[in-house]
Amino acid sequence: MRLLILGLLLFGVTTAATADVVVLNDGSEVQGDIRRATGGYDVILKDGTRQFIPDSQVKSLRMGPSQTDADVQLANLRRSVEPLEDLDLVIERYEQFLERIGEGEVADKARVELAQWVRWREEGRVLFDGEWMKPQEQRERAAQNIVAVNEVRGMIKSGKRGEALKLVHDRLRENPRDVSSHYLLGLMQYRSGDVAGARRSFEEAAVLAPDHAPTANNLAVVLVRQNQLPRAVLALGNALRDAPDTKSLLDNAAELIELVPEAQRDTTVYANLRTRFEAQDRILGSRLAEQGWHRFGAKWVDAATFATIEAQRKEANDRLDALQADYDVTNQRIVAVQNDIAEAEQTLASIRANSLRRTGDGRIIQLPLPDVYFEIEREKQADERDLGDLASRIGLLQQEAMRVRERMPKPLYDGTLELIGADGVPVTMPMPE
Repeated sequence: MRLLILGLLLFGVTTAATADVVVLNDGSEVQGDIRRATGGYDVILKDGTRQFIPDSQVKSLRMGPSQTDADVQLANLRRSVEPLEDLDLVIERYEQFLERIGEGEVADKARVELAQWVRWREEGRVLFDGEWMKPQEQRERAAQNIVAVNEVRGMIKSGKRGEALKLVHDRLRENPRDVSSHYLLGLMQYRSGDVAGARRSFEEAAVLAPDHAPTANNLAVVLVRQNQLPRAVLALGNALRDAPDTKSLLDNAAELIELVPEAQRDTTVYANLRTRFEAQDRILGSRLAEQGWHRFGAKWVDAATFATIEAQRKEANDRLDALQADYDVTNQRIVAVQNDIAEAEQTLASIRANSLRRTGDGRIIQLPLPDVYFEIEREKQADERDLGDLASRIGLLQQEAMRVRERMPKPLYDGTLELIGADGVPVTMPMPE
């Protein structure tokens, strides 16, 4: 796994020339360089340390006095290099800045900072846990993190949730950008019923580890619980992108694709998820079929069960085909009888019209109807009885088809997505010696 970008803390590089102020709900104030973060604000204090303040604790913000243009440009430069992991690129941006800025107090500050960056490059430092460390320091810190993460995982698995929560919160106080702790906290919050808290934790982990599939999967699980299906579709699509052909992710995708209502399926995001799922599931299905497993909805069944299901499906489909053929013939017969009845009604009307005569005094009288009139009428009545029988048969065929469909094996969906647990926690590995 590549190094995770967890932030940037520099002794004087992140300190603004003048302080901004966060006013808290209790009336107290925190001064420093304010930066927007997920769910709150990061404040870089005068000593260079970083303090995270949640939105729920913020009453208002007060920005400090205006800086000079050069100061503003230097502050912008510092911010622009924060996300960079490549020291060559950081140094290049400082050199370009000095070429533009000319001489002066701000240029002197930039040269001091540039010298620090150059020295760190010579030392082979890497960005880890929000700090630029020497390789040996990174190895030691990463090893310590792995030990701590394994300790929390063990506590979670053994049911020591209170101890695990305390350790995770302690680690987040020490380093608010600790992606492993955000992930583990999200697991514990979700399993305790704090769905909103779990969402915040997994969203923070997703920002810190944007290509980590288990985090994206768990965020999708939380979003489904909150009925945020379009966002869940996007998150799970990202998980499939980052860890293709993974069984647990594809099973969740099958559930989610089925969960999304028809009215919400006509979107590019949904189409992308479905396309990824179908392509990857073919690969997974071929592999598992060799082991005797077959997908049935969002679940998997063994070969014997699948063979039974296929036989039941064939029997049901054969019966439905027979019912459909009977329905078509019956419907055609109904149309023919309806035409015969309509033709008979026209003939009877014509005979009645031709039997009318006007008398000398102007009255219209009905002459006796011929025998053929009554024969046609009897045939029409027989057709009407046949039409009623045919309509009843159509109803019976439809009811039988409904019963056959109800008995047909249904793909297995339960409407829930599964979390990836503590074994999926994102951990940055130590650099090789």
